[in-house]
Amino acid sequence: MNQSFLIGGDFNGHHPVWGSSTSDFRGILIHSAILDYGLCVLNNGEATRINCPPYPDTMVDISISLPNISLSCSWSVLPDPFGSDHIPILISIPNRPSYSNSSHNNNNTSSRFNFYATDWNQFTYQVTSLLEFFTLDSSPLNNYNNFVDAHKKIYPSKVYK
Repeated sequence: MNQSFLIGGDFNGHHPVWGSSTSDFRGILIHSAILDYGLCVLNNGEATRINCPPYPDTMVDISISLPNISLSCSWSVLPDPFGSDHIPILISIPNRPSYSNSSHNNNNTSSRFNFYATDWNQFTYQVTSLLEFFTLDSSPLNNYNNFVDAHKKIYPSKVYK
């Protein structure tokens, strides 16, 4: 079975593997678990949390995956923290997902997904078109409203509630 996953979070651990200049107890435990389970750290060493001077910024937000997708992933931090002390992380996975209907055959599930039947070129075009009209703001509510407004420009016949 071909499985993939991506885990990300504020682990509050320091270790050189994800860019810290030192290790702490939690970082050593996290790194040990990563090695024990054969996982990969996606971080590239950039800071993920902004500290107040004179303390340096830190790398406490870690992104972890299985090796089968780690080389396909592109990991970076965004230039604007949008008012948070944690910097948003962007992870791009250019290859289409390796899911099929068989992985969703649960009798309690009414919907099934066949990602291989999706027209990924059309999807990419639609998302790119949508993002041309979308602007980021420091307010999450404004970002949501901007996204809906951009969607309305692309799909004017869609009914919004």
